[in-house]
Amino acid sequence: MTQQQLALIAAVVVVLLLLALLFLLGSLFRVEQQTRAIVERNGRFYRIAAPGLHFKLPLIDRIAARVNLMQQTMEVELDALTADNVSIFLALAVQYRILPEKVYEAYYTMQEPERQIAQHVENVARAEVRNGNLGNVIGQINAIGLAVEQHLSVIMSDKGYEIVATPVTKIRPDEEVRKSLNSITANRNLREAAAEKAEANRITLVKTAEAEAQSKALQGKGIADQRTAIIN
Repeated sequence: MTQQQLALIAAVVVVLLLLALLFLLGSLFRVEQQTRAIVERNGRFYRIAAPGLHFKLPLIDRIAARVNLMQQTMEVELDALTADNVSIFLALAVQYRILPEKVYEAYYTMQEPERQIAQHVENVARAEVRNGNLGNVIGQINAIGLAVEQHLSVIMSDKGYEIVATPVTKIRPDEEVRKSLNSITANRNLREAAAEKAEANRITLVKTAEAEAQSKALQGKGIADQRTAIIN
């Protein structure tokens, strides 16, 4: 064989080795802990890969998504009206996670899970707030969070999601209402202070009058004793 033929064979061998290496690299993939990989074959769901090292067919199989199974938190903010038509601001921290046994449902049944979860939270929270007046709502924020959690758990379970908790993190009346409440509180405090001051003055006057009466009584007794002594 000539030197050119040997060089050509060597080049072909190098190309084949590179192709084999690329094939091998394209066939292997790794899945991290608390993660699942969704593998599709020819555009259709094929399998769910658990944590570890896996093999797939290049150009035929593809990783459609890597699903995070760790607990996540999203904040939902909304405005709602109470039974006495007072506008309040609410913020809820929705804590959720994807169930390992329902990764398929979580990925293929919901395109925008956070947006849909937020919509359900807003609907339930507004309905709960509408059931009570301002004082009741502010005093029962735990009940609002629990109602949202129970409602979401029923809806999202079939879609592959577990709702861990939905506590209310913020609740604030409308700015005008807050000013009115502050004014009412300030006036009540002033009235109570004035009443306490008046009561203190009344007590002082009573004590003063009692002291004067006792003083006059003692003076009268002294004069009477003097007259008795003179007569005697």
